[in-house]
Amino acid sequence: MHFFSLVAYLCSRYTGDRNAYTRELFYLADTISYMENNFPKHLKVKDLAERANLSERHFSRVFVKNYHISPIEYIIKLRLQYAKKLLKIPDLSISQIAELSGFYNSSAFSRKFKEVYGLSPSKYRQLLQIK
Repeated sequence: MHFFSLVAYLCSRYTGDRNAYTRELFYLADTISYMENNFPKHLKVKDLAERANLSERHFSRVFVKNYHISPIEYIIKLRLQYAKKLLKIPDLSISQIAELSGFYNSSAFSRKFKEVYGLSPSKYRQLLQIK
């Protein structure tokens, strides 16, 4: 291959990759928006990847590369943030909050909440009432 042909090839290759990367980010942004609006539902990485027009493996890789967290971890983060808001409502039980936030049951919710925040949802709620 001649030098200029090689340069032209590399330039077109780079531009194509950049366009593909931009397209991936566009679909990823759409998928993030979808996740933020639907996190209480049972979301599967496979379905999110399809929404982003990517394979499941590639979607997870691109997601982690751009957000430094896996898609599942991001969903859990959204659920926990929402649950923290709901814990301010005294009329809601922990079980109701778990369900409204998208957790399968209150024990899974409590376990994950304590893992992330260092205290149980009940204890967190008590601290909110003290303030």
